Parts: sequence; C-alpha cells; structure tokens
Amino acid sequence: MFVVSVRTSKKKVLAVCCVIVIIAILAVIIALGRNVEPVSASVPGGTNEERVAYLNSLGWEVQQEPISTKEVIIPNEFDQVFELYNAVQKQQGFDLAPYKGKTCQQFCYQVTNYEADSTVQATLLVCDGIIIGGDLSSTREGGFTQPLLKKGDS
Repeated sequence: MFVVSVRTSKKKVLAVCCVIVIIAILAVIIALGRNVEPVSASVPGGTNEERVAYLNSLGWEVQQEPISTKEVIIPNEFDQVFELYNAVQKQQGFDLAPYKGKTCQQFCYQVTNYEADSTVQATLLVCDGIIIGGDLSSTREGGFTQPLLKKGDS
C-alpha cells in the first residue's frame, strides 16, 4: 500500500479555485455567445430617444429617463474583471477593446418588464453618439450581470 501526502497552503488552493471559476465562466460565456448575431457597426445612441428605442427593440421596457448618467473611461489595460465584462459584451456583438482609453457616457435605465424583479437596470455605454456596449444587471445583493440580448434569449 502506498500513501501520498501533499502539503499546500490555503493561498494556493484559493488561487487554483479562482482559476477554475474563471475558466468555467468563460466557457459558459463562449457557449452562450455562439448563436448571437453581431450588433450593427453603429447603433445610434446619441439621444435619449435612440437609447430607449434600442432597448425597446430588444423587448425591454424602461422608464423614459435614465436613473443615472455618468462619464466613464474604458481602461487602457483590461484586468480580469474587465476581460470578463468585455466577454459579456462580445456575447451580444459588442467589443470594448477598440475603445481602450476613451471617455464614454454611461446611461442606466430602470427596466420595468424583467419578470417580477424591480431591481433590474439596463446600462448602455455610448461613445461619440454610438452604443458600444451595455448590460442588464440586478442591484440587489447577490444580483447578476448579463448581456442585453433580446428578451427571451437570455
């Protein structure tokens, strides 16, 4: 009979677990994104009406005015979190990589038809009047972030 003993630290175990989780998340994102049609090269979003119309075209009903608006800078270098967020963008046909270092506008709208969940917001990123990305997210504790796919496709 052979006995094998392995000594490892909690940090190493945690690091391996994090890598496994990241790989699993990327695998799910890639699997879900295979059937997504790319977004048109230029989705207009310079006006509130264009942004609301875009969200409506995906089947999402939103309040007519954004609940928040702010300026954001797309990082020059993507860290792991931003790589995962950009993977969500690619899943819906967007890609933030060409906008590294650019200043964009972020608009958040309250979604009014996401099942029975009143904590869901639609976020759009707009650069030079063009929608370059976005997501649906829940603001509740333990919420979610998902692509802005057509309602029923998510």
